[in-house]
Amino acid sequence: KTDQAEQAFRKAVDFAPALALVHYELGQVYLLQGKWPAAASAFQTALNKDETNSEVHTALGLVLASQGRVDAANGHYRRAVQLDRHNAVAANNLAASLTEQQEYDEALGLALAAHDRAPANPAIKDTLGWIYYKKNRFEDAHRLLAEASGALPQHPTVRYHHAMTLS
Repeated sequence: KTDQAEQAFRKAVDFAPALALVHYELGQVYLLQGKWPAAASAFQTALNKDETNSEVHTALGLVLASQGRVDAANGHYRRAVQLDRHNAVAANNLAASLTEQQEYDEALGLALAAHDRAPANPAIKDTLGWIYYKKNRFEDAHRLLAEASGALPQHPTVRYHHAMTLS
């Protein structure tokens, strides 16, 4: 019932416009609806109210990355990790992005930290395994990517990474 949730959070924004949380929650509803620009706007408003929320930085990073704004997304992921060193999602997303930029050493540190915080998360296993692959650590890569592929059998990128280690 995302339409009803959107209406409820819009009313909450009207009642408490200074409260960052309602803007963040409205942004989450917009994400569920696929309203990316509205989500980005809501998250940015939440950050304008409270710049210290790691989850909001992570959410805005996700939206910006989906729009191809990689540098801006990475800035928000970095800030999220600075604010909360236990934010495995931000650390993983930044690691994945840095891997694409061939910054493997920094990416490895972030991916290892994310894996320490959420060792069962298959997306994090995929990121760490792919970094190991890029660093020619094929046995380490294969173990993690086989686990990720088994947990996410319909995810084409994870399957590709697994196939590359097998080849």
